[in-house]
Amino acid sequence: ARLIALDAANGQVCPSFAEGGTLNLMANMPYPKSGYYYSTSAPLIVAGKIIVGGAVNDNYSTEEPSGVIRAYDAGTGALLWNWDSGNPDQTAPLPAGQNYTNNSPNMWSTASADEKLGLLYVPLGNQTPDQLGMGRSANVEKF
Repeated sequence: ARLIALDAANGQVCPSFAEGGTLNLMANMPYPKSGYYYSTSAPLIVAGKIIVGGAVNDNYSTEEPSGVIRAYDAGTGALLWNWDSGNPDQTAPLPAGQNYTNNSPNMWSTASADEKLGLLYVPLGNQTPDQLGMGRSANVEKF
């Protein structure tokens, strides 16, 4: 999964965004299997940030990527913060080699924001496997 920045005036890739215009959305993901994490809705652009969630393939495995929600600088692609329902108090970008919580509830639909209030509203799905509610941590169950 990746996010590509294009110049709205000419359709060219923006080379100064992330790594040559492409942001790797699999960074810090546990179990980065091809096709198991993907975008199903447009990112939200608000207050100079790109807010990104994603979908996971529910009920195929208990080794799924995270449902982490991330905010990137809209100009540079730098990760500004992340919110992982499995570790909600850790919002600073993770260092390389450290992973988000696997199987955590994900934001596969569209988020919205109220800039005046400074609030982001995110719809969350269930933790995978979503047909069986056993083995969920208190943090994951809370969300």
